[in-house]
Amino acid sequence: MQTHSQRLRRARTARVAGMLLGAALAAGCGTANHSSPSATSTGDPGSSVVASPATHGPITGAYTEADINRIVLGEADAPEGAPYLGTDVGAQVLINAVWYLSTSEQKRFLELPGFLDAAASSFRQGPNDPLFVSEAVLFEDEASAEQAMAAIAEEWQVSFGFDDPTAITVDLGDGGLLYSGPATVQDGEPGFYYLWRASNLFLNMVAVGSVEGAELQAMETTVRAMALEMDRRAGDR
Repeated sequence: MQTHSQRLRRARTARVAGMLLGAALAAGCGTANHSSPSATSTGDPGSSVVASPATHGPITGAYTEADINRIVLGEADAPEGAPYLGTDVGAQVLINAVWYLSTSEQKRFLELPGFLDAAASSFRQGPNDPLFVSEAVLFEDEASAEQAMAAIAEEWQVSFGFDDPTAITVDLGDGGLLYSGPATVQDGEPGFYYLWRASNLFLNMVAVGSVEGAELQAMETTVRAMALEMDRRAGDR
């Protein structure tokens, strides 16, 4: 049964989901060119629909490994109060979004067809602060990227335990979704989980943290700005 605290968090989530991009940029979400990944590692107020400030037509043509480095956020894009921790690359990124599954259950994500390469950057001040993750996964074709997005969306809808597991459609890339609310797999912490496809890329921008009130608003507007910045880079070809 949902706790009183979870109901409050869900209500706050719904209220802040329509915050404008400019508020997040004022809070310090950078838009400068990011560092290359390491080899080792407006909707209306009250709406959760994302409107890109830099609109572009349908994204066409296949992306390459070089586009991953260009699109994934890096050190220069660290939000205020959440420094850049590093960037992981390769197949391990495929299971970053389903870390809570057993090794055997993760296998189906490691074996997603058409996978070519991936990068995922993380930003966080400390273990109790909000975590932001920017992720791009490259596939051979659009169908494979679409299948990967569908697999992650289905897994999140089944396992995260949001009050309403139905994702909200967002205006990102060639089509995207947003899940928001306290997630069971995060011990009820509120989070915002954007996932979208741009041609043969599957993109993911997530923020989660044990925050409420103004801190929750700041987290939501920041992750929204980061998702929009990734989408802008994807459309800038």
